[in-house]
Amino acid sequence: MRGLQWGVRGFVLLFLFLVEIGCGSGGGNNANDQSPTPGATPMTTATAPQPTAISQAARAWAVGFGGGRPVIMRSEDSGATWSVIHTSNADSGMHFSSVHFVNRNVGWVVGTNEILHTENGGDSWVSQVGNISGVSGPLLEKVRFSTDQRGLAVGTRLVSDPFSGPPVILFTMDGGEHWDSAQIAPGQNPALKKASLTSACVTSSGIGLAVGGGVSGSLALLSTDDGMTWSDITQKLGTILPIQPRDVACSGPSEMWIVGGGPARIAHSADGGTTWTDQTSSLPVDAVGEQLGVVFVDQNTGWLTGGGVPVLRTVDRGATWVQQALPGGTDEGGSLLAISFATPMFGATVGMDETDITARKPAAFATHDGGLTWVRAFVPFALGGLFDVSVVQ
Repeated sequence: MRGLQWGVRGFVLLFLFLVEIGCGSGGGNNANDQSPTPGATPMTTATAPQPTAISQAARAWAVGFGGGRPVIMRSEDSGATWSVIHTSNADSGMHFSSVHFVNRNVGWVVGTNEILHTENGGDSWVSQVGNISGVSGPLLEKVRFSTDQRGLAVGTRLVSDPFSGPPVILFTMDGGEHWDSAQIAPGQNPALKKASLTSACVTSSGIGLAVGGGVSGSLALLSTDDGMTWSDITQKLGTILPIQPRDVACSGPSEMWIVGGGPARIAHSADGGTTWTDQTSSLPVDAVGEQLGVVFVDQNTGWLTGGGVPVLRTVDRGATWVQQALPGGTDEGGSLLAISFATPMFGATVGMDETDITARKPAAFATHDGGLTWVRAFVPFALGGLFDVSVVQ
């Protein structure tokens, strides 16, 4: 499995390479050269078309790479139109990989050796990377909070080879004022020594789930104490675990889902990770591509996005999945890497339009009716991609 690319970093590195050979611009490789300073980070805004009537109730944020620079974007209409609100210096080796908001004002963004926090909806950002104890230079792939105080950030240690270091799990109980390195119980799984975690979540009862992998195979970890300590449950899942686990979702006190590819696969637990069932057979027959993003707004209602059939919806706890068409057909969706819903009605999905591999464009779609209809979003840059999205009411 040495040739496999795991998580957002693979997409970012490939994209940066394509930009370098196609446009003559490239980034550096030292992630510690520059990191945003509170109150002094450069900010760029773009004028977007006036929001449509799709939704004035939901707000959204996305992270990605556009115009040769890592970007944070915001939408005031559930993801139908976007404006760039923050950029970073590409020459510093920085990239933003994940974003999560708990309400219309409070959120976090993570990436290469960085955690950014805002309390005003993204108008300004403060770096929390100096609040990390127990690990230095992490390459963070995903951030998720269950409350405005309790959250996780996962990835790997930042070394020359992204798969030569151990997985990293950071947890906070005070909104990021302190980030501590979680304890992962030692085991026989080689992936515990060289891997990157691609996603994580925590249920309302404090049960955590994290997945990833590397050159030594797939990895699934479980926590029962708000993410402070973790045990390896890879063998418990067995063949139910995707060969390449990409994303997880937690709903309520005990519902958990894992999605991924090699080929498409869905694992579900209704008892906080104690037992798992394979829900892959519930997918449509043409949904053979990798599943890259999953979200549930309650124990019954959820969405999948990725390759093949881009958007799928369930209203029966994953027993059946129905395809939701995107404007222009499914091919126009490209690779949709992430999906987020604020309510059963308001949601957005983002990724890359890979029609021309030498000039990838951002792909973004929004809905205000649960996905019955989707609109293609306006994104204010032509070259790039979006890696994660967060929508709140």
